[in-house]
Amino acid sequence: MKRRIWSIFCRGIVAVITGTLLGWGGYILDRTFVDWWWPVGCAVALAAILWIQARKWQWNESGAVVRFCVHMAVVSVFFFWAGMALNYYCADSGSTHEEQAVVERKFKEERHRSRRVGRRYVNSGETYYVYYMELRLPDGRAKNVRVSQSRYRNIRVGSTRSISVSDGLLGLTVMPAGC
Repeated sequence: MKRRIWSIFCRGIVAVITGTLLGWGGYILDRTFVDWWWPVGCAVALAAILWIQARKWQWNESGAVVRFCVHMAVVSVFFFWAGMALNYYCADSGSTHEEQAVVERKFKEERHRSRRVGRRYVNSGETYYVYYMELRLPDGRAKNVRVSQSRYRNIRVGSTRSISVSDGLLGLTVMPAGC
């Protein structure tokens, strides 16, 4: 019984850590000029290679498919976070420079706050908006950047914005934290 409780506790800790790393990696991805599928695809490929190299589980065992899926999810999230964190936090500070980015478009997304109305019932609450502008660098790369409502009102499509960018450790362009 004690071993089962310990096993459930460790699985819960791994799930919390995996969720935290996924959120952290998503935040870093939001500040990096790259399409989302590139780092995710690399992370999944590395996790698959690691599974093949390990070869410690046989497919005819019970639960092997579940173990494979859990391995792919947890290890892919770890490799995704590790790659994005290495690129972002080990960026060359000497390569930081200003780029003139063109505002291609500005848009807002409608979202709803959720609120609990009962033990098992969640209702969609009030509507709020999240504001974005799409910036295009001179070399053609584009990124949606979240902005405040006051800044959104002052942005004009076709205008240029000066943003600081750096070269990351893995060669992906990042926007440093203070920008």
